Amino acid sequence: MPLIESPPNELAATTLQKFSTPPITKEELQWADLIQLDLSEFDKGPDAQAHLAKTFLESAHTTGFLYIVNHGISPEMVAHHADIANTILSLPEHEKAPYYATKERAQEGRFTGFKPAQLGAANGLHPTIDHYNFPRFHSEIGDEMDEHMPQLAKEYMSEAKELSLYLHKVVCRKLLILIAIALKVPLDTYTNLHTYEAKCESFLRYMKYEPRTEEDNEKYKDLYLPGHADWGSLTFLFNQPITALQILDPQDNWKHVKYMEGSIIVNVGEALSHLTGGYLKPTVHRVVKPPKDQENYRRISLIYFVRPFDTCPLVPPDSPVLKEKGYQQPTETMTMAQYASARYGGYRRLNYDNDKPGAAAQGPHTMRKV
Repeated sequence: MPLIESPPNELAATTLQKFSTPPITKEELQWADLIQLDLSEFDKGPDAQAHLAKTFLESAHTTGFLYIVNHGISPEMVAHHADIANTILSLPEHEKAPYYATKERAQEGRFTGFKPAQLGAANGLHPTIDHYNFPRFHSEIGDEMDEHMPQLAKEYMSEAKELSLYLHKVVCRKLLILIAIALKVPLDTYTNLHTYEAKCESFLRYMKYEPRTEEDNEKYKDLYLPGHADWGSLTFLFNQPITALQILDPQDNWKHVKYMEGSIIVNVGEALSHLTGGYLKPTVHRVVKPPKDQENYRRISLIYFVRPFDTCPLVPPDSPVLKEKGYQQPTETMTMAQYASARYGGYRRLNYDNDKPGAAAQGPHTMRKV
């Protein structure tokens, strides 16, 4: 599996603001028990793939979160993207403002651009985060990349495209094949539903969390991002040293996700839960105040969200494994675009903001187990 190595960007006129990696925490915390999937094993043939598929399916069914290692993306490239993210998200507000991802743009099906913290406050909970979404690099709704992208982002667009395509067409593709193997359906069952060139809302996000005052932490219950499940199929989060991500485990306990150098954290989203009959679990997760020895550091996140194409019906395939486990086809279905629109409008919005145990039990899938 080749490592991605980006050559120096000679077209970029802006000097990047280097992001200094913070030290790992020394605090003893309650850690989530997550499996580690070595993706280099995928290339060793059918037997290795069958073993990976079994491991992946078990993890995605029980926790919905796991680590992948040996994924083919070099540490140097990850660090380079952290520098790009740090620079783009440090632009002054007057330079960000023309490129805000407003609600009006979202209603038009456009989610690219900046979403500063002041646009993200909801229900009295201020997330204290900024993020920038790159578009999918194949647009049917106009040349978004020129129309709604600041000059600084354009300068580093080639790197964003390279990372997006590799995650989608190499890393994600392998995981989707493993699901097909585990469910005993044709190998292209899930890859065909996630074709990059088909109209979909898969995208790359740069995210920044700033340190907060003690007063703000108390006001917002130490929450930066409240409990939620992702809407899409798979989310890829490059693991970074600041310990702030938590998952709600099967026993309804919040557990920290431990830093593992060089790994990518993968979590199952609601769409993939639908596409597997509810067998794969979209785990609720949140971002909280870091430990005392990390709370004064900026946190930079690199995230890639994968969704099925917009017109994909969110129904499972005819899988002997799902039948054996007692799952039936849903009585009602939506396409991915319909589901995203409904979720954006408040459909199945559960009371995760208060992080109540038991919220995750109200899963989003429409399959019935008999």
